[in-house]
Amino acid sequence: MKKWKLFGVVATLLIGLHGTANAIVVPLGEISSPGSFGVQNGGLLGEFTDQYTFSISAGSAFDISAFISTGFSNRYGISDMVGSLFQGNTLLFSVDAVIHTLPEGFPSTDLTIEPFLLGAGDYRLVLTGDAFGVFQGPTASYSGDISFATASTSVPEPETLLLLITGLIGAVVTARRSRMRSARESLPH
Repeated sequence: MKKWKLFGVVATLLIGLHGTANAIVVPLGEISSPGSFGVQNGGLLGEFTDQYTFSISAGSAFDISAFISTGFSNRYGISDMVGSLFQGNTLLFSVDAVIHTLPEGFPSTDLTIEPFLLGAGDYRLVLTGDAFGVFQGPTASYSGDISFATASTSVPEPETLLLLITGLIGAVVTARRSRMRSARESLPH
């Protein structure tokens, strides 16, 4: 019994030293090729602000996407979870998490970032939320992936280019005929 009390005191002190507000900063480094980074933070309790920093070098471009989830649980969770992407201090976009619930009633907080084109620069993906649990102490967590893919640039098919050029030629010929007809009609008879 004394052993468990001592354990409880030590755990309480560790939690007290850690505090209920959580914040981590994870440098992902320079993104120079397509890839994926696993992200996670466990043992959350209370409000948190986590940052994942990265840079993209000049002449490079990548599509960023992400999926981050708490997993299904009725014992802990994260409310008001938001993902925001900044370039320097400029907010590029912000996405609210969605809560999905299993038929058994277990909720999961899921944050999805659809592909978004990024050029050269320094970036921060900031995750915020308010973690809670039904048991005393930090119990909530999230995990997921941040992915960088080769930038998608739409290159038209040759048939599309041919159709565009044909249309432009047709418009020029029609405009020229119209001008010539107007010029003929304005001449004295």
